[in-house]
Amino acid sequence: MSQPVYESPHFKAYVLLQAHFSRMQLPIDLAKDQETILKRVLNLLSACVDVLSSEGHSNAMEAMELSQMVVQAMWDRYSPLKQIPHFENEVVKAAEEFGIKEVTELQDAMDPTEKPDYEKLVKRLGLDNNQLADAA
Repeated sequence: MSQPVYESPHFKAYVLLQAHFSRMQLPIDLAKDQETILKRVLNLLSACVDVLSSEGHSNAMEAMELSQMVVQAMWDRYSPLKQIPHFENEVVKAAEEFGIKEVTELQDAMDPTEKPDYEKLVKRLGLDNNQLADAA
């Protein structure tokens, strides 16, 4: 991408995938184009994984990671907690203050019978009962 060709459909697909990973709100025309790309990209990535792994290439893992990024609509460097509904940056930071970095750790922490800090955690997350139900 050192010399991007802005009129190229490849560049547009590249940018729309990046917008998907960043969870950006797009104008309606670009959102429709992004939807079209997302419908096709998983099949292409699955084919890449199949071909690369059958040939014994080590970069098949990267194609698998890219597939996960597309499905989860997030960059691989983001916290896994961002997969949970209503867990934006500030909620993720609040969870991390309680030592929660993984979805399973959150599940364990949200059991009021197991953790004495349950009420403190719920208050710190700042989510209402409906949002907590969505997250569960």
